[in-house]
Amino acid sequence: PDTINFVVVDVSAREYDFDAPASLSNAFVSGQQYFVIARVTNAAGIFTDHASDGVYIDTTAPYPMWANDIWFRDAAGLETYITEDADTGDVDLHDGEAAVRAKWKCDDDESVADGVRGTMTYRWRVCDTAACDATVYFTASSETDASGWMDAGDANYGTSVEPLPNVAEGNNVFVQVECTNPVGLTHTFASDGMVISRAAPDATSAVIADLDASDVGSVDDVDFTDADVLHAAWSGFAPASGAPEGGDIAYYEFAVRTDATLGSDNDVLEWTWVGLVAEAMTDAAVTELVDGVEYFFAVRAVSEAGGATEIVSDGVTSDRSPPVGGVVVETRPYEDTELLCPGQECVLVGAEGEDIDAQPTRTALRVALSGATDPHTPIVSVQYAFSTCDVPRDFNTVPLTDFGSTDDAALFDDGDGVDLAHGRRYCGVAVVTNAAGAEAIFVGDGVVFDLTPPVPLYARGTVAVAADLTATVSVTHACVDAQAPGMEYLVAIEGPLPAAGSGESTPVARDFVSVGDAESDVITGLDLDHASRYVAAVKCISEAGLFSVGRGEPFVMDETGPDVDDVTVWHGAHRVVASYSVNRDRLVASWTGFRDAESHVDRFAWSVGTTEGGSDLVALTDVGAATTASVDGLGLSDGDTMYVTVHAYNRVGLSSQVVSTGITVDSSAPEDGSVVIVNLSGADPEDDGMTYVTTVTTVEAQWTGLTDAHTPVTYEWSIGSSAYGQQIVAFANVGDATEATVDTLSLAVSGVYFVTVRARNAAGLVSHAATRPFFVDPYPPEAGRVYDGPSPARAVRFTSVMDSVPCSWRGFVDEQSGVTHLDVAVGTAPGLADVAAFVELSATATSHAFDLASGDELTAGVR
Repeated sequence: PDTINFVVVDVSAREYDFDAPASLSNAFVSGQQYFVIARVTNAAGIFTDHASDGVYIDTTAPYPMWANDIWFRDAAGLETYITEDADTGDVDLHDGEAAVRAKWKCDDDESVADGVRGTMTYRWRVCDTAACDATVYFTASSETDASGWMDAGDANYGTSVEPLPNVAEGNNVFVQVECTNPVGLTHTFASDGMVISRAAPDATSAVIADLDASDVGSVDDVDFTDADVLHAAWSGFAPASGAPEGGDIAYYEFAVRTDATLGSDNDVLEWTWVGLVAEAMTDAAVTELVDGVEYFFAVRAVSEAGGATEIVSDGVTSDRSPPVGGVVVETRPYEDTELLCPGQECVLVGAEGEDIDAQPTRTALRVALSGATDPHTPIVSVQYAFSTCDVPRDFNTVPLTDFGSTDDAALFDDGDGVDLAHGRRYCGVAVVTNAAGAEAIFVGDGVVFDLTPPVPLYARGTVAVAADLTATVSVTHACVDAQAPGMEYLVAIEGPLPAAGSGESTPVARDFVSVGDAESDVITGLDLDHASRYVAAVKCISEAGLFSVGRGEPFVMDETGPDVDDVTVWHGAHRVVASYSVNRDRLVASWTGFRDAESHVDRFAWSVGTTEGGSDLVALTDVGAATTASVDGLGLSDGDTMYVTVHAYNRVGLSSQVVSTGITVDSSAPEDGSVVIVNLSGADPEDDGMTYVTTVTTVEAQWTGLTDAHTPVTYEWSIGSSAYGQQIVAFANVGDATEATVDTLSLAVSGVYFVTVRARNAAGLVSHAATRPFFVDPYPPEAGRVYDGPSPARAVRFTSVMDSVPCSWRGFVDEQSGVTHLDVAVGTAPGLADVAAFVELSATATSHAFDLASGDELTAGVR
């Protein structure tokens, strides 16, 4: 330690006072920083040192640097320097009504050193003298003490807690400041004071000019602007008469508002400081203008005393948008056709003053403007010009010519240099300018100079005849004009046409009537002559008014439908005759023979019904020029009959119809549950299914059941050596007979044969039925021997039994067809059966007993 050596203190001590040593003459050095060092030693003698952060010795009060009276108002852009740590911003005047603002500074080299060593604190007050020995302001405020002191802490500027209480003109106001250093020593000093003055600048000669911001350098006042910013300049402000020294103009402020009244709200831009610059311009990024709004510049000149004088401009209306709604049309230059199309025939197209797309005039152009308005500012100028439409703003045909603000049309002729090229399009142009200088250019859709009339392409007339025989003619037509494609058509009907070479003129059945730009027309209610020829005529008028006439091929008036005398309708392909069909779902029809000598057959339609002329199956359907038609999905039942009706239409729309003879549906073959019997009179079917015939030359067959409920049936039969075969007799048609005989055969004994019957219905469907196999056996069985008695071994000649006669037999055989059964009888002589009739027995029986009366001689017989 270089000032006081270590002093031993009790370990429980927490503080210690040092006295200045004799070496320093018993006084510490002012301005010197001293540090206290605490050394802590343990029982082992080990120690550590700890130092304080130091303390400065200060025995002198702080000294003042400045106390400045600061401008009492803030304004946008105005720098008052109140927060600047420098001796700046001092003013000498105050209005006596605003709050007091001031800044100050003290320093102390020992304990503050401009804040390096410590902090200075301040308090301040406002008085009418520098010593504050008279009037002290704000003493009654709760934010001051009884002496009016206002605590500022370490801040070196401040604003009074209240405004001044309307201090009288000419009085003085001082700011007194007390600064205190860190050791509590103080110093009090005051500003140089301000004089109370309310003098405002003189605006008697002051004016504001609203300038055109887009016209740099212009100093003329404007009432309208198309700029994005507002620009104004002013002059004529002067210091107030009799103002104290320092009462000159301090600065200008400007504002923008929409009300010209002095003191009204600055609803567009608040007051903005511009210093002593006597002009201002708004910032487009900050102040966005609205078209149609009138804006007023307000300028406020502020004196050094704070007095302000305000003036307002006469206003400027913003209109950055050009005029709107203008429609430019090119109109007919002349209403006299001799001027419009010299040397040609033409008509006036449209009404006078209407927009045109083409004209036949080479040396004149007319343009008209309508609808141009500006919602915000007046229109002050209209200029007209013509240019080729590929570069409408070059004005290369007629230069831009001013017609004032009221003329709504302009005519240019050869005196203006108009000399048009055929097929070229020229656009009228109008340049419309509003009072703000914003221009709008309106361009027409152009007019083509067309020197040539249109070319007819075709005119086609087709006639249709109603039930009352009045004619309706449908006309289609077209013309072409490469320069003026828009076209008006007029249609007429001419005729009857005279014979070629007769020299007679052609009468007019109906004169030309306009159909506009339609390329078709329907003319009704015409009374035309049957079998006479007529022609459709079309007059084509181009957009330029030039025209030409075209005629089509003649058409013939026809009052009768097609001739049906030679018509045939087939149920199938052409010339295929069918009255029956196996298909219940499909029908094909064809026809031929329709004729029409006058207007020819044009098309056909067909229908199908279950009654003659009906259409319940197929509604009347157009098939064009086709002479065949078909339908699927009918879903008919067997036995249903369909009728086809064919309608033929000639070119005038009249029709004739023919109904077919009908076609019946039968999709099922004849019933095949039949019975076929061979040689019904001479053959017996055996239980084993075989049939024998007794002749080799003749076969007779009968059949039943091969019938059809829907269509007629015809039969064929055959004889073969196999089932359904025809090896012996080929199938032969017997019509609708149900039996047949052949007697020229040479059948083999013991041969096996079959009879087949084939039934075919009208739809061509077939069913077959065949006999069981049959055999030929022309020979009877070989005869055996009959015995009286119950068995051959017990034959008797007499018997005492009166009521019963037994008999027996053996040896009956047939090598071909076998014995099928035996017949046994009793008679009074051989071969007779007059006692007991034949009784049929099985082929295996060998005896039989008869009950008889007694006394007769009896003979038994076996067959």
